[in-house]
Amino acid sequence: MLNPSVYPQPEKKGEPEDAQGWPPFGSDSVRTRPRSANLEDNASVSPGLHRPALGAHKVTWWDPHVLDLDRKPKAGLRHQKILEADADDQGSGQAAYDAWLEQRERGLEAGQVASVRVHAVTDYTSSVEGSDLAVEVVELERKRERPVGARFGSLVHTIFARVDLNGDNGDVDGLRMVVDRQVRQHGASSNEREAAYDVVQRALNHPLMQQAASAPEVRRETPVMYVDGAGGLVEGIVDLAFRTIDGWTVVDFKTDEDLSSQRGTYLGQIRLYVEGVSHATGADTKGVLFVV
Repeated sequence: MLNPSVYPQPEKKGEPEDAQGWPPFGSDSVRTRPRSANLEDNASVSPGLHRPALGAHKVTWWDPHVLDLDRKPKAGLRHQKILEADADDQGSGQAAYDAWLEQRERGLEAGQVASVRVHAVTDYTSSVEGSDLAVEVVELERKRERPVGARFGSLVHTIFARVDLNGDNGDVDGLRMVVDRQVRQHGASSNEREAAYDVVQRALNHPLMQQAASAPEVRRETPVMYVDGAGGLVEGIVDLAFRTIDGWTVVDFKTDEDLSSQRGTYLGQIRLYVEGVSHATGADTKGVLFVV
C-alpha cells in the first residue's frame, strides 16, 4: 500500500534529481543480488532524490555501497559508550552504574537466604518437646506373623483414606473392593491383602473409628501447614481428623511391628498435627496415635 508513496514511476527509476547533502552515489540501490538475478528484468531504483508516484514529497534512495557495513565493532564498545560521561555529565553515568551493580550484588546475596524454612512433620519435632498437648495411644490387638514394612503401611493408610466410614462396617463386599483395588495399585502380595483386610475391618469396628463415622465433619489425608514460633513453616498430612461437640480429634495410623523404638518421635509428630489443626480451627484439639 505504501509503494506509490515511496517508488517513482517505473519510467523514472533511473532518473534521480540533483540534490545536495549526500556523498557521490553509484547507479544501484541494491547491495547484493543472487547470481540468478537478471539485472535488466529487475532494474532497481537508482540512488538519489526521486519524486514518488503519489504525493508532493520527495524520497532519497540511498546507495548502500557508500556505507561501511562490514565493519566489526570492538567487543564491549556499546557498553563503553553508554558509560562514557558527556561533556557536562561529570561521570554520573558511571556512578549510576556502580550504584546499580552494588544493589544487584545485595539482591543476589539476599536471594541466597531462605525467607521461609519449611520443615516436614516427619523430620521436625523439636518445637513440641515437653509439650502438654493431649495425645492418646490406642493399640489394636494384632495377629502374629502379620506383614510389616513400608509397602504394607502405605497400603493400610491408603485403604483408611478411601474406605466408607459412614457405611455398614459389615459390608464385606464394599471393603473387599477397596482393599483389592489398593492391593493392585501397590503391587502387594496375597498375604498382605488378607492382612490389610483384617486390620481395616477390625479397626472400623473400634469405638474411635465409629465415633469418626458418626462425626458431622471428617477430613482424611488433609495437608496441614502453619508457622511455628521460630518463623518456620511446618507441613504434613493428617491421616484422619473429625469434629465432635468437644472439638477436633486428630488420628495418626501406625503399623509398626515395634512401636517402642519410635514412640517419642511419633508422639512429637502427632503433637505437631494437633497444634496445626488447633491453629487452623481455633477449637480444642486432641490427638490419637492409633496403632493397628
